[in-house]
Amino acid sequence: MLIKNISLEEIRNRVDVLKSNPTDSEVLFKKRLDEKNINYEFQFPIEAGASYYIVDFLIGKTIIEIDGYYHTKTKEYDKTRDYFLKSKGYSVIRIWNSNVDRFNIESIFKIKKKKPKNKKKQKIKNKFSDELKEIKKKKKQIKKQEKLKRINKLKYPYL
Repeated sequence: MLIKNISLEEIRNRVDVLKSNPTDSEVLFKKRLDEKNINYEFQFPIEAGASYYIVDFLIGKTIIEIDGYYHTKTKEYDKTRDYFLKSKGYSVIRIWNSNVDRFNIESIFKIKKKKPKNKKKQKIKNKFSDELKEIKKKKKQIKKQEKLKRINKLKYPYL
């Protein structure tokens, strides 16, 4: 939810209202996080310039959004919002209400623990892939030349 042109006090009031009226799915998800002793923020405001996005759950730099039917009507808004949050260094996971009880909470941490790609290895791979492309290109040229030679022999057997 994006809240524009609003004071910090009004944001806090809005967050308090959201915290005091959670959906059943949010309550279930909170319970599951508590059972796993996972630290989280619930209904947390994130600054977006002169406005704020209030996210359902914040665990480190991972945002968990519990989506209900309403979100079938707000796909473009959600996509824009997710893009903004990702540009600020957050990862965003959306879970449908109906999937909260089946969601594997440990998967959040598996996602977070992915190692960044080693740039040196990436450069080596790119170097070899470029060389491989060049070799393939040369092989195609050689095959074309051989084919032309065979065709010319058939056309002009005396050469």
